Amino acid sequence: DYASDLDMMGWADLCRHISENSGSDGIEEIEDFEAWYNENYDDPESLKPPRLFLVGLGVDDRTERMANFLAGNGVDISLLTFHGFAHAGKTLLAKQVEVDGGIASERGRTSQKTNSAQRWSDLHRRADSYGVRELFDSVVKMFRETWSGERRLEGVNLNSLRINLYETGTPVGKRPYVRVDVGESVRINFHQRAFMLCEDAFESALENMKGYQLSPPNRKDWRTANHIQFPLTVDDWERHKGTLTALTQAVYTAWESIRLGKLGIIRKTGTMETP
Repeated sequence: DYASDLDMMGWADLCRHISENSGSDGIEEIEDFEAWYNENYDDPESLKPPRLFLVGLGVDDRTERMANFLAGNGVDISLLTFHGFAHAGKTLLAKQVEVDGGIASERGRTSQKTNSAQRWSDLHRRADSYGVRELFDSVVKMFRETWSGERRLEGVNLNSLRINLYETGTPVGKRPYVRVDVGESVRINFHQRAFMLCEDAFESALENMKGYQLSPPNRKDWRTANHIQFPLTVDDWERHKGTLTALTQAVYTAWESIRLGKLGIIRKTGTMETP
């Protein structure tokens, strides 16, 4: 029940759920899980489906049979048992792995890698259901035209498309990126690593587009936010398409300037500093 509930959550709801429940039981407090996760990992889909562990003191045949059945059919579930022994006034625990879900985990990761077409199809259906498919396609086309294909990585899930700019050797946590969310509106989310590349361009754009939002929402200065979000209706897109196109081009140009500068360092010294 726990696993199915987490698996059904959208990305934004899952991030909010984790943030709200962090900071207790020895778990560090994470104010903005989405920003934290994007700093350290690349693909939000790697969080799903959840891994399952059954842990107990001993196990009956029925539980083991069910765990084997689930693991054998692609569910990432492991069954661990602990046996207790008294020795010299101490209690020693010995762990035994009854069912190993590692094989199922590998199968799940392989399925995720090969199922990109299905995720795109699901995202398009979501856009169709909200009546924003044409708007979503137009926004995606803008990014593909302004951010060169060889310097662009795309990752898609059920709710959004994430687009990274990268350079070979650049860690995931250093790549500027944007996320395009699909719902009642299409929302463009620029991460801080993107908008800090060209502050002047963003300051000018924000003057023209007053409906933007900051994440976390309590930030007073947009420069300290983790994300700047632009919610778009069709009318918004028609009014601000030129501004957003210029903005995405400015991000790409700034990144290319840094990238070419670093390549110059490589040619001279054989080393690379990550921007």
